Amino acid sequence: WSHHPWQVLLFHQQHAQKKFSEIIKEIQPDVLYSQMIRTAEYTKHFHDIPKILDYMDALSLGLQKRKDKAPWYTKWFWSDEWERVKKYESIIAHYFDALTIISQKDANGIVLPEGKKINVISNGIDFDFFSPNNISGNNAVCFTGNMNYPPNIDAALRLGTQIMPLVWKVKPEAKLIIAGAEPNKVLIQTLTDHRIQITGWMDDIRNAYQQGKVFAAPMTMGSGMQNKILEALSMGLPVVCSELAADAFEMDLKKELTVAHDDHEFAQAILQHLNNERAKPLDTARQIIQSQFSWKKVTEPLLLLLQSSTQ
Repeated sequence: WSHHPWQVLLFHQQHAQKKFSEIIKEIQPDVLYSQMIRTAEYTKHFHDIPKILDYMDALSLGLQKRKDKAPWYTKWFWSDEWERVKKYESIIAHYFDALTIISQKDANGIVLPEGKKINVISNGIDFDFFSPNNISGNNAVCFTGNMNYPPNIDAALRLGTQIMPLVWKVKPEAKLIIAGAEPNKVLIQTLTDHRIQITGWMDDIRNAYQQGKVFAAPMTMGSGMQNKILEALSMGLPVVCSELAADAFEMDLKKELTVAHDDHEFAQAILQHLNNERAKPLDTARQIIQSQFSWKKVTEPLLLLLQSSTQ
């Protein structure tokens, strides 16, 4: 009979709450830091310890897209979950002393109680690890991510069934590399063209980027910041992405992306990159990533927030 989101209810169990409370009593932490609203129920009632909630993404933004794309027989569920999450994201803010989130776009998607604000703390990237070494320059399009995550499944299917067939009409030798853990069976059953490689888990995801000539992220669902785009740019790959994926970034980096609005625009931009017709230096993109998204840069405000919460 709860009005909480289903995903919050799924993650919260009484025996786990009891164990968690025992641990808190034993170690007496200086601050509690909850990542995502799914963990908020475990920490919200500790009133004598400073608490920070990291929304990470505005889940309601992603669910809004998901309910719109859901088949009729599940649309009722996703519509209900969207309403629950939207309300919960607002109400749960009352319980926490500070709030963080990954991008300004996501921050704007949450209606906060009066007097509350969200600190935007972006993703970070190991700039030295994701460096442009040994890029093969093959005629390959690359896409990475957790391949059991619905927004990535949706994007991979769009690439393999709608965008790449348009590319293949002009460049039939082009390859598509879909790399990431736990590929959903729908991908394996649907993307059977011999020019598509579904790698599954890779010990070093850089190998996937190194085999590509262009990175494509045709996201139509989801929220937050796509680290895959930062990784690709840092590795020296040009990026073609949807407006949804690009909007998480500030304008200076967004200008370094090729934003496509439909399948034909995606195919045209991919072909131009494969044919070296749209090549441009990625030095500016790498400089922006190094200055804005290094781990040192992005963790400084988080450390300050943690320190101020304990004073």
